[in-house]
Amino acid sequence: GLIRSQSNYFLSKYQRVLETKNGYRNGGYIGPPGLAQLRLKLTDPGNMSFGLVAQKDPGEQYLQPEIPVPDFFAGHFYMQDLGPIKQLAVGDYKLQFGQGLILGSGFLTGKNSQVIRAVKQSTLGVLPYSSVTEYDFFRGAATNVSIGKHLNVTAFISTRNLDATLHQDSLDSYVTSIRKTGLHRTPSELNGKNAMHEIVAGGQIGYSGKHFNVGVLTANTFYQHPLQPKSTRYNQAHFRGQVLNNFSVYADLNLQNVTLFTELAKSIQGGVGGVAGTIIGLGPKVDFSLLARHYDKNFYSMYGRSFSEQSSSRNESGVYWGLELRPARQVALSMYFDFYKLPWLSSRLLAPTSGKEIFLRANVQLSPSSKMYFQVKRDVQEQQKSGAILPDGVQVVLWKSIFNIDYNLDTPFELRTRVQYNLSGFEDNSSSVLLYQDIRFSVRKWELNSRFILFDDPSNLTRQYTYERDMLFSFNTQSFA
Repeated sequence: GLIRSQSNYFLSKYQRVLETKNGYRNGGYIGPPGLAQLRLKLTDPGNMSFGLVAQKDPGEQYLQPEIPVPDFFAGHFYMQDLGPIKQLAVGDYKLQFGQGLILGSGFLTGKNSQVIRAVKQSTLGVLPYSSVTEYDFFRGAATNVSIGKHLNVTAFISTRNLDATLHQDSLDSYVTSIRKTGLHRTPSELNGKNAMHEIVAGGQIGYSGKHFNVGVLTANTFYQHPLQPKSTRYNQAHFRGQVLNNFSVYADLNLQNVTLFTELAKSIQGGVGGVAGTIIGLGPKVDFSLLARHYDKNFYSMYGRSFSEQSSSRNESGVYWGLELRPARQVALSMYFDFYKLPWLSSRLLAPTSGKEIFLRANVQLSPSSKMYFQVKRDVQEQQKSGAILPDGVQVVLWKSIFNIDYNLDTPFELRTRVQYNLSGFEDNSSSVLLYQDIRFSVRKWELNSRFILFDDPSNLTRQYTYERDMLFSFNTQSFA
């Protein structure tokens, strides 16, 4: 049952940086410097779940000074496979349909070492939300219902307040930007908290056959105040208005070792977006993937998360292909090539531009208890010259390489050694290097992790990033520059 399930957990976390940041020295941050977090989830796998999360970010004040009440709360009740009800969520939830053009959720990593699987997303439908990220989720109710053997229908509605920069006077009120950080540390950030109400409603109709799935989808967003971003040269095509209506059609086909997939979407107040791709098993030792994408400069998708070079799926066309080879039992080689164009101005360059990216990786199983890999990525793009007012681009070539080895000493100790090296040719040739050593000690249910890091990184362009172990269900990526 839900209460006695072995999948249940309760987590409490407190974290703070020992050094005092400038925001606390000069009085800019109004709250204490610690991060406080609580997570509770009761799960009956395959049937239902109940979850609550609460978080206070560093620098935020508690809602009640005398009682430590966090700044952010989220919760859900979720059921699945209850007769014709395949999925039902009340509270906070997320949605994933097609290739994520208008409704995409989850942790989309984009281009990465999984060169085959990175191109395709799956229709997961309605999912419970249990993250501490204070944006990119829905709050209300959603359900997916089966009608017969092949047909399913989804309906959802969400109503919640968003953080925003609100401009008001006696004649007009509008929002210049929606704030997605979830931070409320300063008077200015507090003024934007819950400044605008949002309603999102829509639905989906899907048909599932033996080898294929098709569906139609709509998402309609209504804002309390119109969005009117401050005008810059590159954001002329950004969404402006109070209502956004999106529609899409998606499909995928599976035939033995060939998978085909696509989604085409339209913003009624703007342009179109689309992706189409395939994954092919060319033999027991070779896999191939191909993806083509196009997003108009005025394709608007507030809750979409699809394959893209940029953080948002707009103003981009590109072709990606990936290849994975397994020439020997202990060796795997993977590579991808991505070529893209940004047909309109962007924050990167005040003119249309293009770029290309090449990635190579070799994985070697040295022994049953040790493995290593080496990877290198070459990224070529154009950047605006520092201080240039007119469109004036210069080609930037950025190399990123990693050598990593993991080994288990057949003892409670596990070791990882990694060297990362970046090289850039933008305006001045700069490079950075990072070396770390991980030591993990585990006995029964107890585990101790430690890391020693050395780095030299004089430039933001060659900034180093590493993933660090954190508490269960927490992700922590640190940057060094």
